[in-house]
Amino acid sequence: MEIGNKLQSLRKNAGYSQEELAEKIDVSRQTISKWELGETSPDLKDAKKLSKIFNVSLDELSGNDIKDVLITKVSNTEVLAGMIVKILRTLGVIMVSGLAGLLIMFILFRFLDRDKSVMVSSSTVAYCLVDGKREVYEAYETKDSPGVIEYSTSDIKTLKDMEINIRNYKDKDKLIDDVIKYVESTGGKCN
Repeated sequence: MEIGNKLQSLRKNAGYSQEELAEKIDVSRQTISKWELGETSPDLKDAKKLSKIFNVSLDELSGNDIKDVLITKVSNTEVLAGMIVKILRTLGVIMVSGLAGLLIMFILFRFLDRDKSVMVSSSTVAYCLVDGKREVYEAYETKDSPGVIEYSTSDIKTLKDMEINIRNYKDKDKLIDDVIKYVESTGGKCN
């Protein structure tokens, strides 16, 4: 809408005649008529007065309505901000998941590393035949606890069943010798 049509529309909506409007901005009625017909345009000083009278911006008065442009820019900015928030959320989820994965891996490696630190430093093994089944008896010391004898067996019989108290032993060879003696005394055979 050009300035003449806009001015006429604003004037009629405000309820002014051409003469009343001309008096308010100190121009002739014919000047208002020429502006509305598009024959001439108000100068900047008169345009400012019209802008104040109708409570509109100079852009609105001249038909250069930038409201749509501003609304579009704000809308585009909101869309962009929404996309950035989604991207940041996604990155946050990825980072938290990654950190959780690293934490789990760290815990697992620490646990597995602990198992490696319990590696046997020395052991004594006896292979025996008990009731036609091959059994393995082992006494060992770990790197973390030298001098402390530990025991494992594939046999269902435990040291308690054999009436052997592991706390009484400081030598793994002596423990295995007593296990062999017990197995052989019950009819088994060891090598």
